[in-house]
Amino acid sequence: MPVFLLLLYLAISCKQSESATGTNNKLEQFSTDVEESNRNYSVFIPKRVKETNKAAGLIFLFHGSNGTGENLSIFTGFNAEANKENLITVYPDAAVGNWAEGCQCNNADRLKIKDIEFTREMMKEIKSKYFFPERKVFAVGFSQGGLFAQRLACEMSGEISGFGIVAATISVPLAMSCEPSEKVSQLIIQGQFDTILPYNGSNNGALSLLSAKKTARFWATKNECGSDSLTTSSDTFTETIDYCESENHSSIQLITARAGNHNWFFPGVNTNQELINFFLEIE
Repeated sequence: MPVFLLLLYLAISCKQSESATGTNNKLEQFSTDVEESNRNYSVFIPKRVKETNKAAGLIFLFHGSNGTGENLSIFTGFNAEANKENLITVYPDAAVGNWAEGCQCNNADRLKIKDIEFTREMMKEIKSKYFFPERKVFAVGFSQGGLFAQRLACEMSGEISGFGIVAATISVPLAMSCEPSEKVSQLIIQGQFDTILPYNGSNNGALSLLSAKKTARFWATKNECGSDSLTTSSDTFTETIDYCESENHSSIQLITARAGNHNWFFPGVNTNQELINFFLEIE
């Protein structure tokens, strides 16, 4: 990475992290039973939702390996944007430090943790308390949480309308078995210099990953989009590729942060705003 890009990247990351910790982060704590296992999650309820019991939508944010939902809320500062748009935001906690992402390559998969069922149960409980449109349910995953969000796209496309993948792609084992019931809208945001979950993919048995661009093409193929629908725009710090916009308004978009590493924050990319804008455009 060129030195001037690295210095700018570090400066922006630090500034955004400091800003995130100062946002309204009042979370309500919940727990639910999933097949005899008690699971915890935190929820941000916007002020207007508390007053009216009506939300514009529901967003799940899944943390990375060995993280927590509450820490992800603090780190990202996502609640500030969610509050503006009247979106209930849910921050689940993984049962064993990571999510059952469908690769059969980590503890959660080997222990057969019921993370899909957990997601459905959280959705059911929030729906029993607040109104939100059925087509406005979204899932975002950061790092290993992004790998799990890809599994949700494969198995819950009929229940979740849009997916945001930050600093992750899709595992090769999951891609081989993925059969979504409906077309998928997905926004992928990844740093070109990510070496944790490599932007260019990896070849490591059950841990293998598709590259960011192959992941986007994978979903475009699932949506039955042709290559002629691909458009590209770029500037100093980003490249944005729209791979698919189909008749039912599903879309696949990849934002590459040219100076980005494995992070939520990137030069030239307001991750929170990009996710919100992408989701609000879904019909």
